[in-house]
Amino acid sequence: MKPKTLFNTCSAVKLTGLGLLRHVTCHYRAKVERDGKWYCDRHDPVAKAEREAVARARIKADWEKWEQEQAAHRLEERKAEARLALYPMLIAELSMVVRVVGNSGIPDPTEAICLLKQADEIERMP
Repeated sequence: MKPKTLFNTCSAVKLTGLGLLRHVTCHYRAKVERDGKWYCDRHDPVAKAEREAVARARIKADWEKWEQEQAAHRLEERKAEARLALYPMLIAELSMVVRVVGNSGIPDPTEAICLLKQADEIERMP
C-alpha cells in the first residue's frame, strides 16, 4: 500500500456542472499561502489580479488601435464623399470649357482649375 502524501490543496471553490451549481474545491496542490488560506498558481489572488490586469491592458490597447483605425476609415470616407460632391461641378465647368473651345472662343479654365485645387486640398486634409 502506498503511503499517503500530505500536502495542502487549494482552498478555492469552483462551480462545475451543466446547469447544476455544484461547489467543488480545486484539486491542485497549493503553493502559496494568502491570508491564512492556501492557493494553487491558478487561483492565487495576487497572481490572478496580475494576469487580469495584463489582459485588461492588452484589450484596452487593442480597443484603442481599433478606434484609431475606425477614425482613419471614417476620415477617408468623408474625403471621398467631399470629392464626389465636387465632381459634378468639375464636369460642368470642363464641359463649358469644351463648348467654348468648340465654338472657337477663348476658353477660361480658371473655375475648373479652382475646383481641381479644392479636390487636391481635400486629399491633403488631415
